[in-house]
Order: sequence, then structure tokens, then C-alpha cells
Amino acid sequence: MGRLRDAWNALRGYAAAQDQRASAWAPSGGSATAEVGMAVATVARRARDAVR
Repeated sequence: MGRLRDAWNALRGYAAAQDQRASAWAPSGGSATAEVGMAVATVARRARDAVR
């Protein structure tokens, strides 16, 4: 039980876990490919444009 408590305290102390800007963010838990899938073409065009 002590290991669980230590892990929980470490998680609570992690700065990103307490950031107010990210408090409304709810990650989907899906794959990165699925998350970005529909935006791939837009991201690719913007990346090519940024290189120019």
C-alpha cells in the first residue's frame, strides 16, 4: 500500500497534472494516428509552406 501512496503523491506533484490551462483537457486515450488522422493533409500543407 505504501508504494501505491508514493506513486499517487508523485503523480499529484507532477506539474503538468496541476496546470490550470490543461484542467479542461480530456485526452481520448486513442492512438496518435487516429487523433491526427483527419488533419494530416492540413498539417502536411502547412509544413511544406513553412519550409518555403
